[in-house]
Amino acid sequence: MKLKPTVASLQKLTKLSLNTIRDRAWALKGVRDLKAEAKKPPQAEVLTVEQGEEPIIDPEVAVSRQLEGLLKQNSLFYEEILYLRREVKRRDEIIENLQGGRLSAI
Repeated sequence: MKLKPTVASLQKLTKLSLNTIRDRAWALKGVRDLKAEAKKPPQAEVLTVEQGEEPIIDPEVAVSRQLEGLLKQNSLFYEEILYLRREVKRRDEIIENLQGGRLSAI
């Protein structure tokens, strides 16, 4: 089953809520990148195809596609790490403020 590059498809795949996905810029960027990739015409990667035979794929094209996929995945993970670091810092500040408020009340 091939999924469309949409937030709704991503939601079904990950079982997260739509708002959870929409609140993350890196996830929306990933969906936009997938949509752009889907709109691109396929590259000429088949060298020869005879009737009844499997297509022969150029190894360079296969490796470059794999590398592109890994680089995209790496950038998504990096953006997620940056987001999570900011979130942890923000929550640490909230906790520190709450604890400071409790200590001054005593």
